[in-house]
Amino acid sequence: MFKPSLLCPFAICGRLIILLALWAIFLVGANDLRRAADGEQSLYEDIKRLAVYSLVFKREP
Repeated sequence: MFKPSLLCPFAICGRLIILLALWAIFLVGANDLRRAADGEQSLYEDIKRLAVYSLVFKREP
């Protein structure tokens, strides 16, 4: 028969992880909007720059 004592902690932990991930995404987005409003570079620009640098440094001379 179904034993909730074994499965419930995994379900609660999984939901907690999903909730924390959504909260982190919200905080990153809010910080990015604040930086854009202040005239600073946004996270998107930083990620784009890192991608370009990684492509440039990956090339063989």
